[in-house]
Amino acid sequence: MDSIDSEFKSLIGKVRSVDFDVNRSLSIAREMFDSDELDSIITAICTEYVPRLKETTDELKNLVDSLDGRYILPGPSGCISRGNAHLLPSGRNFFSIDPATIPTQSSWDIGVKMADQMIERYVSENGTYPKQVGIVIWATDTMKTGGDDIAYILHLLGVRPIWSSNGGTVVGLDVVPASELGRPRIDVTLRISGLFRDSFPNLVTMIDDAVERISELDESEDDNYLIAHLR
Repeated sequence: MDSIDSEFKSLIGKVRSVDFDVNRSLSIAREMFDSDELDSIITAICTEYVPRLKETTDELKNLVDSLDGRYILPGPSGCISRGNAHLLPSGRNFFSIDPATIPTQSSWDIGVKMADQMIERYVSENGTYPKQVGIVIWATDTMKTGGDDIAYILHLLGVRPIWSSNGGTVVGLDVVPASELGRPRIDVTLRISGLFRDSFPNLVTMIDDAVERISELDESEDDNYLIAHLR
C-alpha cells in the first residue's frame, strides 16, 4: 500500500506540474504505468475534480453574503472524501440527501463489510453468533454517509435493497436466502432520533418491512434469531 500511495502521489505531482492539462496528464500517466487503464480517472481529475476544488474559494464570500442576507446557491451535502465529488464546491447552502436513494450502493458495500467484520469479531471472541444487536440511528450520520448504518441493519437481518436502474432509487427489498447468507439472521433493535424519524420516514418503513418479511419466513430458530425471539 505504501508503494502504491507513493506512486500515485508522484503521478499527481507530475499532473499538477502541467496544470492538470488533460491531454498532457494522460500522456504522463500512460508513460508512468505503460497502460491506459487510468485514463478515466485522470480525465475525471482534470476535468471535474480540480475545477470543482478551485471553486471552494467561494466559501468565505458566501459566508459573508449570507450574513448580509444575500442569496446563496444551494448544493447537496455529505462526505466529500467518500467518492462524492459532486458535492463540490463547498460553501453552498446545502440540502440533505435524497431519502429515496438510501442506502446508496456504495454505502451498501461499506455497511455490509462493517456488519461482517462485527460478526467475525464477535464469533472469534465468544464462539457463537450474536443473537441480538442494539443500534442507535442518527439522521446526521445517515445524511453524511448515505446510509452505512441502514445497510448495516439490513445485512444483519439478511435482506438487501433493490435499486432502480435509473437514479439509484431504492424500489424494494430482496430477502437473501439462508444458504447464500451463510449465517443466522440477527435480531436488531433500533433506537432512532426524532430528527431521523421526521427526515427519513421512508427508511423507518423500509426497516419495518424488512423485519416483517424476516419474521414471516419458514425458517428454524437456529437460522433466524428474530423468529426465535418472537415465539
